[in-house]
Amino acid sequence: MVSATWFALLAPPKTPGEIVAKLNAAIVEALRQPEVQRRLAEMYAEVIGNSPAEAAAFIRDEKRRWSEVIRAANIKPE
Repeated sequence: MVSATWFALLAPPKTPGEIVAKLNAAIVEALRQPEVQRRLAEMYAEVIGNSPAEAAAFIRDEKRRWSEVIRAANIKPE
């Protein structure tokens, strides 16, 4: 089994694409700063800093994968 914790910054639904692109560019630029890289590395964090489309695809894949695990294990909310 593979399980990893991940974090993402998300904008509200229907946020205009140009705003999403501007936010993404600023966030990726910040993540590339040496001090930010160093601090995150100290916490054993792997920085990805991908595009909004790549992040959306990753989240879709995670949702599908964990939905299958939940169904296969017959996990029910209490």
